[in-house]
Amino acid sequence: MDNITNKNVLHDMLVYRFLQLTMIFLEFSFERNPDLLSLCLPTDTDEELTLVELSSEVDGTVQFIYLPKGNYYLARYMVKTFHAEVLFQYDFERLDIQMGTLNYFEGDETMALAWAEKFLNEMEDIFFEEIK
Repeated sequence: MDNITNKNVLHDMLVYRFLQLTMIFLEFSFERNPDLLSLCLPTDTDEELTLVELSSEVDGTVQFIYLPKGNYYLARYMVKTFHAEVLFQYDFERLDIQMGTLNYFEGDETMALAWAEKFLNEMEDIFFEEIK
């Protein structure tokens, strides 16, 4: 237990939260746009393909990008106080992330966690409004 520091715990929480955010946002995107799934299938192209992009001055930019090399996908979160990227592989049979990692992070970890929580809550609000 002596090796555990607040910085390690904060970083681990950041990794967990952004993997969770990526999974939920990906599911949310597929539900709102069923045609998106066909765009995500592996292709023979060498070009990156931006599948989803949301942008606002307040919340920053969120992108999901298909990376053809190795059949990877990248979730990019660009906000004034941080920049995070989650690299993942997606299992289309199970419709689930097979592997994922916080590939890049720069900025304020505490602000990133607060932003991720707010973003998750906003997605839940939109989802529940659509159900009504």
